[in-house]
Amino acid sequence: MIRTKTELLACMPELQHSDRQKFINGLIQDNNRAGEIIVQLRKFLRSGSSDFNTVQLNQVVAESLAMIQAELTRHDITLSQQVDSAVAVWANEAQLQMVVLNLLKNALDALRSVPSPREIELQLRQTEQANVLTVSDNGPGMTESERARVFEIFYSTKNEGMGLGLWLSHSLVTRHGGQLQVSSSPSGGTCFTLTLPRHPE
Repeated sequence: MIRTKTELLACMPELQHSDRQKFINGLIQDNNRAGEIIVQLRKFLRSGSSDFNTVQLNQVVAESLAMIQAELTRHDITLSQQVDSAVAVWANEAQLQMVVLNLLKNALDALRSVPSPREIELQLRQTEQANVLTVSDNGPGMTESERARVFEIFYSTKNEGMGLGLWLSHSLVTRHGGQLQVSSSPSGGTCFTLTLPRHPE
């Protein structure tokens, strides 16, 4: 995402100074956030420990969407969203954002090779028992056997994939006391469902 924004900046020499500065400030913020995520990832892989706090999941979703907006525009992908406000969870914010970004990036990658319309649908709702985030696309989808293995380490449905993103996301969600599941979307693509416990009262 940072590379994509940098490439876009390099391809737009006509940008006004103020607009270019906003772009650069956005890159600095993305870079800082990436650094925070890497620190949390190293901590998790070393000891499994992390700092948990009250986190607004709807805000994490909004920040994650802002980080991939340039790629959505570049690939002509329409994103529709229904997000409940004030959805609080007990979590590590950097780790949670890593998960949300990974789900969005997987949906984006699935749509690169399909003809328009390319669509991602995101929903965040709060039930009496849990907070539920779904990210679905109208891409080519997965076979039943692919869905059965998608959270295995080093398994990937993408030629260039390393098979770490979804495995790590699943591990982080489990550590948060939640579930990460995959299914077919109504459009025939893929739907990931993230379920997290409600914030303790």
